[in-house]
Amino acid sequence: MTTLADINTLVARLASVLQQGGPSASDRDYAEQYSEYCTSVNERLSQCARMIDEGSSMQALMLAEEKPNLLDAVAALSFAKSTEWHDACALNGLRQAPRIDRSAVHKVNELYTKGNRSEQTKALYKQFRAAMAAKDDATALATISAIASLDPADADAAKGRARLERKRR
Repeated sequence: MTTLADINTLVARLASVLQQGGPSASDRDYAEQYSEYCTSVNERLSQCARMIDEGSSMQALMLAEEKPNLLDAVAALSFAKSTEWHDACALNGLRQAPRIDRSAVHKVNELYTKGNRSEQTKALYKQFRAAMAAKDDATALATISAIASLDPADADAAKGRARLERKRR
C-alpha cells in the first residue's frame, strides 16, 4: 500500500532530478512510479466523483479519507514542477503520468466544504467512520442514528442507518 510518505519521497526525488537537468533513461523507474501513483489517485477520484453524483456523499468521504488521504495525495502529486516533469518525460521518451482529474478534485473539495453540516455532525461522522473501520456496528448504528436525528435531511445518514439496521437483523 502506498503511503503519503512514499509519495512525498518520490516527489522529492523528481524535484531533485529536475534540478539536475531533467530525467534521463536511468530515471525510467521514477517516471513509472509517478505515473502509477497518479493513475491510482485518479481512480479513487473517479470513484468518489461517481459516488457524489449518485448521492452517496458519505461513502465518497470515507473513500477520500482512506490512507493516504486523497486530497493530500493530490496535493503532493501536484507538486510545483509537476508540469515540468510531465514535459521532460515526454521529451525524453519516458512514461508520462496522467494529469490529475481537476473536475473530480473539485467535487471532492466541495464535499469537504459542504456548509450544511454542523460542527457537531462533522464530529459524529468522524466517530461513525472510526466505528465502521473498527467493525463496531453497534457504535456505528448509534452514531449514525444521532446524525440522522440532528439533520433529518441528511440522506447519507438515513441510508447508513437503514443499512446497519438491516445488517443487525
